[in-house]
Amino acid sequence: MLVLSRTLDDKRNNTGRLLIAKSRLGPDGIVLPMFMDLASIDIKVFEPKIKTRDDEDLSAAEKLKLLKEKYRHFSGEKNK
Repeated sequence: MLVLSRTLDDKRNNTGRLLIAKSRLGPDGIVLPMFMDLASIDIKVFEPKIKTRDDEDLSAAEKLKLLKEKYRHFSGEKNK
């Protein structure tokens, strides 16, 4: 399921957002910026500006390592 979203500012600037709300073929919940000029029927969809957690293909061991590093950083611990 796709959703096109445009505010009044988006209409003035020929911009908008495309939300991939549901997908059976891959990740969903992705918002893509887009150029949208309906006067000339010119639509361009761009890559997302922010990586989502689904984009990160980390193993369980890599995720655990990152969590440990964050814990050490915020708790003030030195390399344990």
